[in-house]
Amino acid sequence: MAGFCTKCGSPLADGQGFCTKCGLAAGITVPAPTPPAGLSPVSAPPNAAAQRQSNRTLIKVLLICGAVVLVFFIAGAAAVGYFFYRHKDDIHQLGLDDPASMQYHGPVLGGADPCGLLSKEDVSEVVKMPVVRAETTTEGEVGCEYSVMGDRDDLVAAHISAVTKGPANAMQRREMENMARSFFHSNNHRPSFTPPAPRHPGEVAVFTFIADNTAAKMQMGVTRATLNHMTPGTLTNLAGVGEDGFDLAAALIMARQGDTIIRAMYTTCPCNTVDAQTLVQKIMSNMSER
Repeated sequence: MAGFCTKCGSPLADGQGFCTKCGLAAGITVPAPTPPAGLSPVSAPPNAAAQRQSNRTLIKVLLICGAVVLVFFIAGAAAVGYFFYRHKDDIHQLGLDDPASMQYHGPVLGGADPCGLLSKEDVSEVVKMPVVRAETTTEGEVGCEYSVMGDRDDLVAAHISAVTKGPANAMQRREMENMARSFFHSNNHRPSFTPPAPRHPGEVAVFTFIADNTAAKMQMGVTRATLNHMTPGTLTNLAGVGEDGFDLAAALIMARQGDTIIRAMYTTCPCNTVDAQTLVQKIMSNMSER
């Protein structure tokens, strides 16, 4: 009976005793080869259904994690929103809800000469003394100071007398000057307890103002809150001085008009708060006309 070689598969004729191709004797079966020692047979491919189940489990885990993150995000946003809702009045007072105040408004006073906002004659009329000099402030600030001939201590005493309607002692003079100077210069160039040296011998600056247009509304709110906390009872809100204004201990006036702040110190001015307020109002009025 015809057949095939069990080794190479060649056809065998009836009665053929050997394969003419490979020489194997007819009727002998060749066993399947076994892998060498130490080697494992090739693994069967993974079950497709099991793989799909594993993928679905991974997707579920990722969806759960995403949902947890979303819940925490929503909860955090709600907490922030609730805080702003509860403190919206304080935030508004501090000017923190006004993004426009943080924008760049160009050079202070548009680059104009600050001494052009207030004449020497205006200051002379208030202090009842001739102003001999009006010059821009130093240390990179945009402002102007107005000087008269005289003695600094005498002028501080005259200022306190005008404010309190009585004589001033040395301690009162030091306390008033130190308080005003601490808050007058925004970048603290001058030590708080060291009087600035006169720029010109025999002259005293009786009125000095500085203009600033950096986050004006926020500056006003934060400064007012700080002063009310640190020195309660020394701050008086002023009406009619720009859009917002206050006086600190009859030594410093801070006022805002639009995006510009004016800080005016008058501790050496032989005048009272009403007189200094009049000068700040003139500065504000001249700012509006430009």
